[in-house]
This record gives sequence, structure tokens and C-alpha cells, in this order.
Amino acid sequence: MNNLDAIALIALKQTKGIGNVRINTILYNYHPHALFNYSKSKLRQVLQINNPYIIDEFRRPKNRNIAEIEYRKIIDKKINFIDIKNESYPNKLKNIYDPPPFILTKGSTHGQKPIFISIVGTRKPNHEAASIVEELLQGIKHLNPIIVSGLAYGVDTLAHKFSLENNLSTIGVLGSGFDHFYPKSNIDLSKKMIAQGGAIVSEHFLSECPNRENFPKRNRIVAGMSDCTIVIQSAVKGGSLLTADLASGYGREVFAFPGSIKDPIYRGTHKMIKEHKAGLIEGPEDLITQMNWGDIPLQGIKQMMIFDDLSNEESKIYKKVAEFGKVHIDQLAMSLQMNPFALNAFLLSMELRNIIKVLPGRHFTI
Repeated sequence: MNNLDAIALIALKQTKGIGNVRINTILYNYHPHALFNYSKSKLRQVLQINNPYIIDEFRRPKNRNIAEIEYRKIIDKKINFIDIKNESYPNKLKNIYDPPPFILTKGSTHGQKPIFISIVGTRKPNHEAASIVEELLQGIKHLNPIIVSGLAYGVDTLAHKFSLENNLSTIGVLGSGFDHFYPKSNIDLSKKMIAQGGAIVSEHFLSECPNRENFPKRNRIVAGMSDCTIVIQSAVKGGSLLTADLASGYGREVFAFPGSIKDPIYRGTHKMIKEHKAGLIEGPEDLITQMNWGDIPLQGIKQMMIFDDLSNEESKIYKKVAEFGKVHIDQLAMSLQMNPFALNAFLLSMELRNIIKVLPGRHFTI
């Protein structure tokens, strides 16, 4: 992406009334910098916005100047500007409803790596949490997954720290801009994460402070980047349960560790398990079994053999289902921009040939 397109994306995002879905539509269908030269009527047509105040706000010279200053700061601070069409953009994150049109990163996002796992939980874990996280990561490190969390206090910090101890790359997602890193106590940890091949990611402008409304946005990225989300400990209410709900809504797997029925720190995880919102796991073996990660190399050979027998449309469907891991037919149709009736016919054919599997609730998996 050239500098002018990046500046135009920043200008679009900082304009109130223009959201991520609309910006992504622009990004996939136009050269964003061209919008600076469009007339009001052309902008209304392209942005599909009738509100003249929003159009005027975007066209203000001050709006573009602010965007140019922001972009220069990003470059000067050696922060990566990665738009959604860039191969470094996390692959699975592209498939949520409202992915960020661009992310700012330090380090490597491993956009094309096959296995991403999000680990979340309470900010005030008990003594068992560390041993649970440590045992889990020791048991799955041979899969070389990327571990994702929110760099918050508690379980998030444990996930990042034990990833480093097991020589795994780990990605932390901020709920603020890089100039207001939060929590500051994890700045040194973030540097170690980057040095060991991981990354720090934010969708926010550099000077944006951490505030209450930013953390649900952060949680959707944590959930959206991964094949599955694991909740270690959680009370009945908390950000980790929101992350799990988001992951489930994206068609990703959700798992939770059980604990003592007398400890309130497990009430949230028990509630998820009772309501069938999360699968119960007690260790790494359960995760590997439920995610079908028992034989990754063999799975790769199987995929190559299958592709030889697929039509162009079926290949696209197969790749997209593989990206999601588990996906609802409506989400799959939207992602592929395919007529649902035509898609259903292809899915039926692929099911009969044992290429894909139908799950309850009109979900599909490889």
C-alpha cells in the first residue's frame, strides 16, 4: 500500500460516522487516496452515506492534515502499518464481521501461520492459574502455535510469560495506542515478546488512551485472530467471557478449564460449560484431541490430495472453511460473496465426498 492510501484510510477511520465495514468495502473496491479528489455527490455514492455532515467532515483539509501527521508519526516510530489486504495481516482476523481496516504493529504478526490460540482469563487469578497455563503450553509447544492474549494483568500476562519460557511466539493486543501503553508494568514483557518473534498489535491511533469502550474492541481482535479461545479462570462477569462469546460468534472453538465449585473464580467458566458455550478441557491432550491437531503433517498431506479433485469453486470453499476451522453457512456465504443456494449445493456435494463435515446448527468444518 502506498503512503497516500494509508493516509486516506486514517482519514476515513477518524471521521465520525464511517465504520470499519464501510472502510473495508472501500479498500477492496477502490484506491482509497482517490476519495480525496471525489466530489460530494461521488463520495455519497461511493461511501453510501447521505448525511452531508459526514461527507463534509471527511473532505475538510484539516482532516487530511491530521491523518498525514498521524502517518508520519507511525513511520517515524518504526511502527508497521498493515492494511487488511497485506499478507502480514492476521489471516483469520479478516473473516470476522468488522475487522480493523488496518492494524499498527511492532514485531511479526505471523499472518499465515496455521495455528493461533487465544488464552484469556481473570485479572486476579488464584495460585492454580500459573500451573494450568504452564502445563498447557508445555503440552502443545510441539505444534508451534502462536499464543494471543490482551497483555492485561493476570491470566493474560501468564499466557505471554509462559509462551516465552516455552520458546513460543506470542502476540499481545492493546486496548490503546502505542503512546499510551497499558498496563505500563508489561512494557518490558512486550519488548521480550517482540524480541522472541512475537508482536504487539493495536487498531488505535498512537495517542489514544485506554478507555472502557476500547477493551471490547480489543477482545474481538484477540478472539478473531485465533482458531480457538481458552478461558482459564473467570468470574460470572468479565472481559474474558466477552472474548469467549465473540469467538463463538465467529465460529471458533471455545474451551474452559474447570475448578473448585467453591471458588468464585471458576463460576464464569463453569457457567460457560453448563450452557454448552465452551468445551471442558483438563489439559493439553484434550485440546489437541478436540481440535484434531493430533497429526498436523498427515493432515497437510490429506489436504493436498483433496485439492486435486476440487473444482475452482470447491477449492475456494475448502480454503475458507479451513481458515475458519468451524463456520456457519451464512458467515461462509458472506465471506465468499456467494449465493447461499449455490453454496449449499457445493457443500452438499463436498459432504457426500467426505471432504467437509456438517456440524449442528448449520456449521461446517474440514
